Amino acid sequence: MERREFIKKGCFACIAVGAGIASASLSSCSTIPIIQSTVDIDRIAFDPANFEEGITSIRLRTKKFEYDILVVKSTNGTYAAIYMQCTHNKFDLSSNKTQIFCTSHGAEFDFEGNVTKGPAVQPLKTFPVISKDEKLFVHLV
Repeated sequence: MERREFIKKGCFACIAVGAGIASASLSSCSTIPIIQSTVDIDRIAFDPANFEEGITSIRLRTKKFEYDILVVKSTNGTYAAIYMQCTHNKFDLSSNKTQIFCTSHGAEFDFEGNVTKGPAVQPLKTFPVISKDEKLFVHLV
């Protein structure tokens, strides 16, 4: 095998291996659907059909709030709504399938808003989620 052919095949092999590793590591980073919503007096209504098969969380985005509200569906069918603002330094939060986290300073929270890793010490703001007339409502009071 000539040197040029060896290098070419070696590069393709490295790219294939790298792509496989990247694909495996990103499989838990699926995009959380963002639902544009409006606030009706003191609540946000949304359709439970937004939780299609395999989707366990959605982000509600409104013009009234600076940050999104993450709505998480638990395995027992109940819902939790969490305001996505870090209590440590007021930054936007991110989430994955297992936790909520602050990319600025590393604070971590569970899906009930409790701090699981500092520097944050205060839990996240949460809202009750009520089911009525085949709709779900996040109550903002």
